[in-house]
Amino acid sequence: MWLKGNTHAHTNRSDGDAPLHQVAGWYQARGYDFLIITDHNQVTDVSDWNRGGHALLLVPGCELSLSAEGKPIHINSLGSAVLPDLPTADTIAALLQKGVDAVRAAGGVPQINHPNYKWAFTDAQMRDVPNWRLLEIFNAGTDCNNLGGGGWPGVEEMWDRLLGTGRRTWAVASDDAHHLGGEWWEYRSPPGGAWVGVRAEEKSAEATLRAMERGDFYASTEVTIEDIVSARDEMVVRIRQQRDFRYTTRFIGAGGRTLATVHGTEAVYSPRGDEGYIRAKVFSSNGGVAWTQPVFLP
Repeated sequence: MWLKGNTHAHTNRSDGDAPLHQVAGWYQARGYDFLIITDHNQVTDVSDWNRGGHALLLVPGCELSLSAEGKPIHINSLGSAVLPDLPTADTIAALLQKGVDAVRAAGGVPQINHPNYKWAFTDAQMRDVPNWRLLEIFNAGTDCNNLGGGGWPGVEEMWDRLLGTGRRTWAVASDDAHHLGGEWWEYRSPPGGAWVGVRAEEKSAEATLRAMERGDFYASTEVTIEDIVSARDEMVVRIRQQRDFRYTTRFIGAGGRTLATVHGTEAVYSPRGDEGYIRAKVFSSNGGVAWTQPVFLP
């Protein structure tokens, strides 16, 4: 089953502007299946909501908000009901490692967030950190500089660099929602701007996080993918038609190079064998984007 969800959102227990029930209600009203609450350096209790018979599943978690070399290092702990230790370190790479280890020790799944927020770090610091899979390549909140600039790489480029080293790293998009009320302007972070579609065995926190750890999901800012067939002899992406939008799919290989471009709601690519890996990026004429996870070739 496919589940629509968001892995990064805040309440007024940290720096959001709304209480838990209002935040959850926004996502439930818009058809989301799950939401992971990631308040800064604290775990917000979601048990009362989940006992209430709501359609939306809330998953506990938190966002470790750390600092090294004068830069912010933020790592989500997805699914952890207890707060991980909040480590310190002298270097960014060391702090990333300690943060990932702390999340695992607390029973969570680590997600490295928005590397380009305040131009904090690149793939160079992430490359040698083991025991993590999820990288937030698109954050719809303010000041996250997803595309890079001024000679600094975008996060998708960092992802391709990591994949080029053989790292099994999966792309996440999230809205990093902070603001439900008031005017939504450039220095606010409203909900709904990015999400993930997860193919899980059932609608539960455990099944959802297992699927994400194995890369059985896609990331999106608008595009809904109905099915992904990822095999070494063929990749097929089936896209849900929305209004009168038109779709273009780029199949991408090692180094971020374009392997093929396909138009329409079904895109198929048959590998030659020399691509290194294959992933798909779907563009909507309305401006939306979706990213599939890579398939590595022998």
